[in-house]
Amino acid sequence: MKVLVVGLSPALDQVLVLGESVEEGKIFRPNRRYRSAGSKSLNVARFLARLGHEVHLIGFFGDYIGQWLLSQCFAEGVNVVPVHCNDDNRINTTVIGLGKEYVISDRWQEISSDELTAFQKTYGDLVDSFPFVIFAGSVAKGVDLVSYENMIATAKEAGANIIVDAKPSFLKVALPYAWLIKVNQFEAQGLNVEQFRGNLGVTCERSGAFFRSADGFTFKAELPQVPCINSVGAGDVFLSYLLHVYWAGQDWREALLVSSAAASSSVATEAIGEIDVRLFEELKRSVSIKEVGLGGFSEGSFYGRFC
Repeated sequence: MKVLVVGLSPALDQVLVLGESVEEGKIFRPNRRYRSAGSKSLNVARFLARLGHEVHLIGFFGDYIGQWLLSQCFAEGVNVVPVHCNDDNRINTTVIGLGKEYVISDRWQEISSDELTAFQKTYGDLVDSFPFVIFAGSVAKGVDLVSYENMIATAKEAGANIIVDAKPSFLKVALPYAWLIKVNQFEAQGLNVEQFRGNLGVTCERSGAFFRSADGFTFKAELPQVPCINSVGAGDVFLSYLLHVYWAGQDWREALLVSSAAASSSVATEAIGEIDVRLFEELKRSVSIKEVGLGGFSEGSFYGRFC
């Protein structure tokens, strides 16, 4: 599938694995370190490219960290259209210490009005050639809700199917346009998803995942518990495999099964977004997909019944 991913705040993701627990007043030296082109946008772009899709990405990239991110995307087969920004890209860090993970998100990347205008111009020239456009991840400071909605509306007017995985404030403006939204259980509480008529995927941490299709089928995925080493990026794995399997066979039940198994197997690895292949195959045989009723679908009942 040919797809455009919109990256409004790409980041370098770093994982530091300690051989001891984190304690106040100590200096730590990690046993292992992993770095990747991260944030939701770059994760989804790279994961879809690995799965064989033609992936294009437009994003803000600075002079130092941004250039490293570009090199990693190109190496994984992502076709990147970079828009330059003076404020360099973020570095997000996950520290893993004896079974616990600590996530430090960098400050917001800041975009000037001229940089946003340049982005919108380039984006407008690109977007009409893609059947699917994905808006995923954090949004840089300087990109307001009106600009975000206008970019989504532009893609919709061009005939694209819109996929959104973002924070609730940005998801809210995307709901009237979206073909699919993906949220986690906490983000779902802040949205009026009952009125959303598109495809809805919700990841529920250790409780599996939930999916409601636009044609009214509602599924819950339940799967065995696995040891959680690093949960960062699992939602991006879920979205990538959900789309990959659906595009191949137009079957949401099968897509939910495979994507749930892939996301769960990824949390058992130290590096972000890597799949434990053996565990993945085991989980695909173990996932239970049940069709569930959606009566009384509200924030309270959703959170209690499904997650």
